[in-house]
Amino acid sequence: MIIKICEFCGNKIEAKSKSRQFCNRSCRGKYDRKIPERRKIIEEYQKEYLNRPEIKKRQKKWQRQYNHRPEIKEKRRILAITKYRERKIKYWKEYWKRPEARLKILERERIKRKTDKRYVIADRLRKSLRHALDKYSKTGKIMNSRKYGINWKIVIEKLEPFPKNIKNFEIDYILPLRSFNLTKIKEVRKVFDPSNLQWLTIEENRKKGGKILT
Repeated sequence: MIIKICEFCGNKIEAKSKSRQFCNRSCRGKYDRKIPERRKIIEEYQKEYLNRPEIKKRQKKWQRQYNHRPEIKEKRRILAITKYRERKIKYWKEYWKRPEARLKILERERIKRKTDKRYVIADRLRKSLRHALDKYSKTGKIMNSRKYGINWKIVIEKLEPFPKNIKNFEIDYILPLRSFNLTKIKEVRKVFDPSNLQWLTIEENRKKGGKILT
């Protein structure tokens, strides 16, 4: 047995022949990649090898089996709710600050407001929720509409058919906001129940004010 030194990592090797240069295939591969000529040959071979139909088929099958392993699914789930979510939040915060991004969003909103009545109504309802809680709630704390049990899709459907000239109309609370205790989730839900909402012209809504019409 001959004691040699690996030419890549410097570890001692118990070799049977004098020609052995590396302790394992990994060291051999890493050493080859350090030499430009060898690296080019390896990269060309790998490219050709991975493009073979039988290899592609085998890789696809292995990847599918790998993705379905319970431990891999769990690992990805944890990453999705920790690392990736944090990275995504950070990315979007920085993205919204870019002037070109803000212009793009404003332009998209302008087009949507002109073409999509449902979008306009949903936006009005969300603003109404914020206004109601800011003005009539002691805390002014605003949660997501789902936390109050409000489903905007159902509310919007109940407000159909929409007025033709929607700019001249407002969504009115039949029972005004002051009738409810908006510190309670159930009361907030009652305000935005479809049975408490109706279309009125801007003029009619101004005349009605906070009154209850009988």
